[in-house]
Amino acid sequence: GEDAHILGAALSSVNADNVAQIGTELLTRRPEAGASALVVRDLLISATGYGNHSVLRFILDEVAKMTGSPNGLRYSRALAGWLEFLDQEGTSLTALGEGGTAELKGSIRRLDPLFEQARGIAVDPKSATEERLVALRLLGRSPDHRAEDLDSLTSLLTPQTREDLQSAAITSVANFSDQG
Repeated sequence: GEDAHILGAALSSVNADNVAQIGTELLTRRPEAGASALVVRDLLISATGYGNHSVLRFILDEVAKMTGSPNGLRYSRALAGWLEFLDQEGTSLTALGEGGTAELKGSIRRLDPLFEQARGIAVDPKSATEERLVALRLLGRSPDHRAEDLDSLTSLLTPQTREDLQSAAITSVANFSDQG
């Protein structure tokens, strides 16, 4: 409705000078509603593109705070979309951290519980399929757990695993060579 048009207008006007103001406004206004995954992803992409590490840190910290919350899936989806953008740009979360400030490295480290949660959800047959599909997009993104993530992904390549989950696992495994 009207909110979608206002949001579209706000995002289309994001530039290097206002990304901080727009990001703060969109992520803190009505926090109980939570910003959509696409909004958060696009803010992460904009902050990355403009090299605005303070905004990037703020958004990553907001994403990290949502681990385990009712909005956690939405923010995990946003993070996965941003990480896929980094892949397309030929970089990674690891490279971003290595080239960033100590504060940015700290924000990236605060994502560890989210990645840990994704590891559990991805292989838990009792978790909702939608949650598992998002979790699979996050596996292999944390440099400290790549071998463990690869084992988890390959464990899903069995006839007992749903086809959509196997497909997502294959896509994630294929990304290992691009990220490594």
